[in-house]
Order: sequence, then C-alpha cells, then structure tokens
Amino acid sequence: MEKFLFNATLFASALLLMVGIFRSSIPITAISLVLAVVSERLFRKKYPKKTRSYREIIAAKQKKG
Repeated sequence: MEKFLFNATLFASALLLMVGIFRSSIPITAISLVLAVVSERLFRKKYPKKTRSYREIIAAKQKKG
C-alpha cells in the first residue's frame, strides 16, 4: 500500500507540475511541489538516510578488504 501511495503521489506531482508549467498556473505548480515533498517523506519513512562519519566509512572499507 505504501509503495502504491508513493508512486501515486510522485506521478500526480509530476503530472501537475507539467500542467502547471504549460498553463502558467502558480497554484497548480505549488500543489505539485507539495505532493513532491509528501512523496519524498513517504520514501524516507521507509528508507531513511544512513549518515556515517568518514571514520566509519574507512573502517567498513578496511573490514571488507
């Protein structure tokens, strides 16, 4: 369900952005940008960013190789 919701909001955002640009409509463009932020939040809820320090990255590389 989350995957469908993410894809639907992303598609709707892209579609509204194109319509907003071609019709020169600021409200439609603003709605599309809000939908893009919503879809990004849905994606990051499922796949959070993994921030690591430089030392952790080097340690992981040394452990691998």
